[in-house]
Amino acid sequence: MTITNTHTPTTPETPSSDEPTTPSQSNKKSDKEQDKNIIAALLPSTGSRSGLGLTILGLVLVIALLAGLVYHKVKKA
Repeated sequence: MTITNTHTPTTPETPSSDEPTTPSQSNKKSDKEQDKNIIAALLPSTGSRSGLGLTILGLVLVIALLAGLVYHKVKKA
């Protein structure tokens, strides 16, 4: 069995000038900036107030748990 390659590659066309082309709408925002604005509009605005409240609640629960454990050990001994 013999395999032969019959494909002949073509050479790409060379550009007519060496100068880079400029975008037609240079004052338009870039795609990344537009994506950031869209994402920011979709996400909810979160505040640090709720995080602070949850932190205080967690500390109160930990202190209550430790006080309960100490009370239980003192009562048992």
